[in-house]
Amino acid sequence: IIITKSTVPAGTGAKIEKFLAEIAPNIEFSVVSNPEFLREGFAINDFMYPERIVIGAESLKAKKILQEIYQYFGNDKLIFTDIITAELAKYACNSFLATKIAFVNQMADLCEVIGADINKLSNGVGLDKRIGSDFFSERAEER
Repeated sequence: IIITKSTVPAGTGAKIEKFLAEIAPNIEFSVVSNPEFLREGFAINDFMYPERIVIGAESLKAKKILQEIYQYFGNDKLIFTDIITAELAKYACNSFLATKIAFVNQMADLCEVIGADINKLSNGVGLDKRIGSDFFSERAEER
């Protein structure tokens, strides 16, 4: 099993499969995408207590092996997808978080210009469960 753990461009798994099939056509292998979702400053905690474990795998054998590896985290944490979806999930998550940060930074700039309080704005907006307060309050305090 070849597992990519890092953020890789969507389609990397397919390229790895093609490359390996060309150079070693008689060797059985499986490619798996298992992106990490680690926050800066919380990597060990996020590794030990993950919110979710995304596993992009095509072969049943690879899925079973990864399920065994992660059995102690609980099956409710495991999200099985195809390889390209797992690769894209990492990019989608990173992009969404960057968008939230950019948005609150724009709101902070606007608050500064018109005299509003970014901390109170962030708190009020962040209490909406659909939005969440984590990145709003953290970024507003850093300004």
